[in-house]
Amino acid sequence: MADVNDLKVHDVVVRDDVSTNAADFGKIYTQVTFFVGAHGPFRLRIPKDQATGDYINGQIDHQVAELRKTTGIGY
Repeated sequence: MADVNDLKVHDVVVRDDVSTNAADFGKIYTQVTFFVGAHGPFRLRIPKDQATGDYINGQIDHQVAELRKTTGIGY
C-alpha cells in the first residue's frame, strides 16, 4: 500500500531564465524543477520579483496536495 512518503519532494533545481516569448521578451523568471515521489518532473515558472522561498515552497506544496487528491495517497 502506498503511503505519504511516496510523495516526497526531491531533486529541486532553482535557476533564473530569460523569456524569449514575444509578449514578455527579456523578462527574467525563476524556473523551479522538481519531482514528487515517482511523479515529475514538474516545472514552475515564476516572475523573478515574486520568487521568494515562501512563495516557491507554497507552490510546491500545492502540487503535492493536488497529487494527494489525484492518487489518494495520504488521505
